[in-house]
Amino acid sequence: MGRIKIGAALATVVALVCAAQGLAAPGGALKHVSTVSAPALGNPEGITVSPDGKHVYGVGFAADEIGIFSRNRNSGKIKLLDDVFGDGLQSPRAVVVSPDGKNVYVAGASSDTVHVYARAANGGLTFLEAERDGFGGVTLLQGPYDVAISPDGKHVYAVSLNEHAVNLFNRLGNGELTFVDDYSGVPFAYSVAVSSDGKNVYVTSSGAVLTFKRNKATGELNQIDSDGLGATLFDVTVSPDGKRVYVADADGVHALKRNAKTGKLGSPKLVETGQAQEVAVAPAGDAVYATVGNGVRTVAVRKNGGLKVIDFDGFGGVISVSAGVAVSPDGRHVVISGGVGLADAHAISLSRQPTLTLKGKAKQAAGKLAVRAACNAKCRVTLSGKGLKKVSRTLAPGKEKRLRLFFKGAPPSGGKLVIKGKAKAGNRKAADKLTVRLK
Repeated sequence: MGRIKIGAALATVVALVCAAQGLAAPGGALKHVSTVSAPALGNPEGITVSPDGKHVYGVGFAADEIGIFSRNRNSGKIKLLDDVFGDGLQSPRAVVVSPDGKNVYVAGASSDTVHVYARAANGGLTFLEAERDGFGGVTLLQGPYDVAISPDGKHVYAVSLNEHAVNLFNRLGNGELTFVDDYSGVPFAYSVAVSSDGKNVYVTSSGAVLTFKRNKATGELNQIDSDGLGATLFDVTVSPDGKRVYVADADGVHALKRNAKTGKLGSPKLVETGQAQEVAVAPAGDAVYATVGNGVRTVAVRKNGGLKVIDFDGFGGVISVSAGVAVSPDGRHVVISGGVGLADAHAISLSRQPTLTLKGKAKQAAGKLAVRAACNAKCRVTLSGKGLKKVSRTLAPGKEKRLRLFFKGAPPSGGKLVIKGKAKAGNRKAADKLTVRLK
């Protein structure tokens, strides 16, 4: 398999400089792990990773199938386990796993359905039922293009491209759905996302992002805003911290700041990546990944919300078009789906470059030494220094943790101390150091 780097002259220069100086690749940069041929993903569309990180699910629009993959949470390597088809599913476009990991929901564009499956511990799927246009009160579900579930797992939303609507379903205890309501007047509804706080739902619709206020108890929606972006819009997603909404379009990726109280969006910032089909955000919010051309574009997110393209990983020898993209919940890996024509499809796994950041007061008492550590992925951090006892902790992605440090013997009365930090996230490593003056 040839992993081809294209359209990334700047990224290549950065990589060469880093290698020459012994530096790590930029945070969030990708490295190929595995490529799996998957006929079930014929004409691939959406892909997702289960909340426990053990499995990957992808759908094939032409194959009318769901591909099930195992995932090694350490290495990121994926392996095709099974494929699921039948039960009336046609032209699946999107797939999502419930927050509790018990169910999988698939939007069938040609079958006009939301298919519901029970998920087993081994990743296997068992068909439960399908919500179908024209049945059970459902009347605006022709051509569903996307499906999303609320963070509390109570409600499922499906958007209909053909009938310009958003459909709301209640989720029962066994994962089955009951129709609640629909919201028409949403032109060419393409993609839907629910904010992490559950307060809002966002839909891409004919050149605009529509903002809905969500009733957490009932799931009911009320449109409160519309932001025109003046382009052909595709995927929409919300950052895990709820601070920003990202939209893929014909030119690249838009970032819109989200008001935490109202859910309304600010002025968009566009980073040109080429036509972006789908977009995913890392759990720590440090990077955005967009499927572009025959690969995936890595976009760094600055502290002020600005975007910067740092890399492109292309797979021209394997796929001609990339489709779905997802980041694992531990922030260690990215998976994409892609293919050549309608039959030759693949799922590709890549590892993310971890980052380690150490912070602390410039002057500290030797007997009360403490450091704040953070990683952009789930990682094992070890701190050491001259005369210090080593301390190791596991950090969640993006969550800063305060670590106390102690000397092996009597603490020194002064001087400088260099605290060295090493982090391991799966098979990739990062490092940082902090110099403090002891008092």
